[in-house]
Amino acid sequence: MFPDLSAEWLMRGEGGMIKTATITDIDRIASLVDTIATLQKALADKDKTITLLTEQIKNQRK
Repeated sequence: MFPDLSAEWLMRGEGGMIKTATITDIDRIASLVDTIATLQKALADKDKTITLLTEQIKNQRK
C-alpha cells in the first residue's frame, strides 16, 4: 500500500522512514528521463512540421 515506507522503520523505529532509491530505481528513472527527452524532441519536430504545412496551405489559397 505504501511501497516507499520502510517496514523496518514502521515496526522497529530503526532506520529511515522512507526507503532509499535502489540502483534499479535510479536506472529506471534515468531511462524514463531519456524517453521523455526523446518524446519532447519528437513533439517539437512535429510542431515545426505542422507550422510549415499550415503556412504552405495558406500560401496555396492566395
